Amino acid sequence: MRGCLFHYGPVKEMKTHLFDKKGLLLTNDLYQLGDEQMICLCDSMDLLPMGSYIDTEKIKLDWMQIDSGNLIVNKKDLINYRDDLYKTIGCCGPDGSIMNIASKNNLVVGCEGGDCMMPYFVQILKQNVVIKMTPAKEPLILVAHVNYKGQVRIIDRIVVQGYDELPKLEQLVEERLEWEIWDVDKRNKLKEQVQIAEFKQIKHFFKQVSDHRDRWLFTKYDDKK
Repeated sequence: MRGCLFHYGPVKEMKTHLFDKKGLLLTNDLYQLGDEQMICLCDSMDLLPMGSYIDTEKIKLDWMQIDSGNLIVNKKDLINYRDDLYKTIGCCGPDGSIMNIASKNNLVVGCEGGDCMMPYFVQILKQNVVIKMTPAKEPLILVAHVNYKGQVRIIDRIVVQGYDELPKLEQLVEERLEWEIWDVDKRNKLKEQVQIAEFKQIKHFFKQVSDHRDRWLFTKYDDKK
């Protein structure tokens, strides 16, 4: 991935919401992500943590169908939307090339990347939405991680205001482990070893990681037996 870190910390201390042009709220609380170590490029995994977004004017993602000047969000953060108005192109899901995300007012706002050979994301066109930002305290990046094959791996992560939102991450962990570890016994044993930490507490584990896939619990090309 070609890109650059922002000039602030891991997340910007401004809470952001997106609305359609008729004023309908489209997102949960979002915080601008400022640490590209939290961007996941693995197939069939969320590109961004829940609770975050990136502005492609500030970081380039030119390895797929993402245009400069748009916003990238996690689909799990969308509300009051529909994705069934237009046909999509892709093997197992939309490949990000067709504007298929609209508000419930039927106003088109963006396109989804959700095919099996790419990370999952939604690209929102700035000119199609209203962006509202309000001051907020610095949020947390909570990371669920586990030791897998002798190395610390991230299962999933989330940007939140406090530990009271931890159940969201716990649900993501359940879903990710079921997706990545097919053997039920192995999955249950791994689940017992899952730890939760703030990203700033464990980021030193990943400074020497040369292949971005080694940062994540990503087993697509492993022997699943």
